[in-house]
Amino acid sequence: MSFTITPKDLKSRLDKGDKLVLVDVREPWEYAIAKLEGSILVPLATLQQSLGKLDRDAEIVAVCHHGMRSADAT
Repeated sequence: MSFTITPKDLKSRLDKGDKLVLVDVREPWEYAIAKLEGSILVPLATLQQSLGKLDRDAEIVAVCHHGMRSADAT
């Protein structure tokens, strides 16, 4: 299932303590420049191989800079 979440709604859910895993699907050099606190880096090219390492009990939220790669990830 995929969906879109606004930055405002994501912040609200994080502030409420919802169990979310923030997966940043950008490249390492982009992640080094700016990242969301608590996010983990899983470049889109390696996402399929990394899915088994993610918490299956949490909702996974893919993030990137413009939304294109995160949309591809879902």
